[in-house]
Amino acid sequence: MHINSIQSNYQSNYQPNFKATVSKDFIDAAKNYLKKNPTKLEAFEKKVDTYKYYGTDDINIFYKKNMINGKANYALYAAKDGMKPEEYVVLTVKDFFRKVVEKFMRINKYEFDMKTMDIQ
Repeated sequence: MHINSIQSNYQSNYQPNFKATVSKDFIDAAKNYLKKNPTKLEAFEKKVDTYKYYGTDDINIFYKKNMINGKANYALYAAKDGMKPEEYVVLTVKDFFRKVVEKFMRINKYEFDMKTMDIQ
């Protein structure tokens, strides 16, 4: 019985090291886009907080605007510091920034973990 109380104390003190970080550039761009819709802006801010429980503290989430054949597309990536661009994990690629924000809002922990499981 004494062992169980020690184990339960140990387990309750365990803090997993999560906290994927969302880049300030993406947050600022999304806030600027969503500023006319306070409800969606508030939901976005809550979702950014949710990403603290996704992945590990060395995974960064960021976006890039790419031009392909004269057309813009927007990609949302996950990567660790020091990774080369060809090693980035693509979370989504969309033709409009709005769609990237919408996808960001819908990614759940399971999907994030599945897409980022190969990050070393």
